[in-house]
Amino acid sequence: MSEYLVQIFGENNIIGRFDTRVDIAYYNESEPDINKLKEEKVLGEAKRTKNDLFYLSMAMGVKEGKMTLDDVKEVLNDAFKSLIFDNLVSIKFVGDGTYLEFSDKYIEIRPSGTDAKTKAYGGGSDKAVLETYANIMGNYSGERTELHKKFINDKFYNSTKDEAMKYYLEFVDKDANNEPFEIPEYKF
Repeated sequence: MSEYLVQIFGENNIIGRFDTRVDIAYYNESEPDINKLKEEKVLGEAKRTKNDLFYLSMAMGVKEGKMTLDDVKEVLNDAFKSLIFDNLVSIKFVGDGTYLEFSDKYIEIRPSGTDAKTKAYGGGSDKAVLETYANIMGNYSGERTELHKKFINDKFYNSTKDEAMKYYLEFVDKDANNEPFEIPEYKF
């Protein structure tokens, strides 16, 4: 069966043979001191947001025409010397995070909606490469480099989350059933 699956992957040029998920916690979840735990969690949420905004601001920057895909590649190649972004095909906000599509893989970086964590996902043909990209990009501090600041000014950066939410709500509302819900009268 596994040989047949490999054959199907080959015949159909399927590159997403492997996937990975890396969870990055920005605090010690086992901290026994509840006050210290709360304090670390608040600091961790700030780190999570900074990581998210680094990528999200570039995805929104491309969407808004503030930067090109080549600009994004330049920023990422500068920020991550050990990774290669030359085959990046697109960068998009996908509702819960930033999706980076490459010719041979994808990486999605997204903040946890409930905790001081970042989640990094990847899919492609080389599991080790996926894990490397997900770990390095997911663990990035979110520090804005000079190149990042060249393309994304402070005002745009600081409003990125709100602008992304507007796009998301438009998307959700487009096909939403907005009829009021009425509780049916049940008879037993």
